[in-house]
Amino acid sequence: MRVIVFIFLVSGMIFGCYNPVEEDVHPYVFVKGSIVDSFGTPLEDVRVMVFDASNDEPYAVAYHTDRMGEFNIELPSGNYYFRLSKQGFYDVPAKLQKPKVQYIGMEAALGFSMYASNQNIQELGIITGRVLDEAGGPLTGALVVAKETNSNDSFSGYTDADGIFVINNVVNGNFEVQSWKANYVSSTVGLYYDYRELESVIDITTSSANLQSSSMAVQDKSGFGWNTDFCLLHPETGEYIPGTWQQSSDGIMDVVYSEANEYKFDYGLSDLTRTTQIDSLLSYRGMNFDDFAALGTPLILSEAIAIIAPSYDPSFDFPATATTVLPTFSWFPVTEATSYSIEVKDLTTGALVWGNIQNEMGELIMAVELPSTTSSIQYNYDGSASFPTLIRGRTYSWRVYAIGLNADSQPYLLAASNPVAGTFNVN
Repeated sequence: MRVIVFIFLVSGMIFGCYNPVEEDVHPYVFVKGSIVDSFGTPLEDVRVMVFDASNDEPYAVAYHTDRMGEFNIELPSGNYYFRLSKQGFYDVPAKLQKPKVQYIGMEAALGFSMYASNQNIQELGIITGRVLDEAGGPLTGALVVAKETNSNDSFSGYTDADGIFVINNVVNGNFEVQSWKANYVSSTVGLYYDYRELESVIDITTSSANLQSSSMAVQDKSGFGWNTDFCLLHPETGEYIPGTWQQSSDGIMDVVYSEANEYKFDYGLSDLTRTTQIDSLLSYRGMNFDDFAALGTPLILSEAIAIIAPSYDPSFDFPATATTVLPTFSWFPVTEATSYSIEVKDLTTGALVWGNIQNEMGELIMAVELPSTTSSIQYNYDGSASFPTLIRGRTYSWRVYAIGLNADSQPYLLAASNPVAGTFNVN
């Protein structure tokens, strides 16, 4: 069953920037791709979206694989990334994973793998529709999120060059649907979804929203502003809001936002190829940018913690593997740490399943706090997780935080591991 949703947006003023690599090559390049499942079986009717990495815009309408699991695209030379989706399978890349940007300057053959969902496909549905700007034209490259209001589980998709989005693997429930993109503010569409219903169409009128601006500083622990990057994130799924990535040589970021929305933000020390060297991800739930700006303190870059297992190798297109539903998480110790905190998220739904750390009004709040002598811990050792065990067939991400004490004996975030490095499947 498909639910058709039309979303209208109002323009604002957020921008992003990226410096692509330039090479002297042919203006158009033929690209052939193939997609298989975890057993090597070709996958038909996979929705393939190609994005220009310089502006997060889709190159064209969505492509679909044939019965041999193949697709063919002719692209102008440049930097691109791919997003894949299919009913009954997990999206590629998974939530929290940054798309792999690659330069395409000559004829290329690309291969992808997708993992099947462990849920009954007969009980899963699809929400689809178009996102329109205030002039009634298609809004391209927007993130569309359907949030179930009772469980807070979230499902997402992206619009193509016609403004069409497809959200797969949706379960029954009451949903709020919104679109997220730089320069735009979305109205919220409420719908009850039941996969047994016939196809329906929902029209949504445009709503106005006040946009505000704020300057935010990113510094390292010594107070120095580096070449930093910054991006707004969706508050539930943690996915990057298209077009909001920006880079600054002095650590000062000018951000435009809607007072009606809550955000997470990701910031890090980067080089000019958009490769994050130090990465921090903070959640400010229930706290808007006005509240944050009133603190008058900069975002502080933490050092990176090297994790041991489960550990995702970014040279591959698929996560690490855990063979038990009670995996043990391990990392290299941080000398100055006085304690650690940990969190595990279900990337299938975007839901937090164990632990958490938040920074609210300058105070760290840790749901799971571990002694400084700890360098490994088994999932749900304290019995506080939302699920007693992880679920086989799902994709998760884990993260460890090192906590230090300042001169006033107050805890602060000393170091953190990269959430992408902790991505893993449970088999």
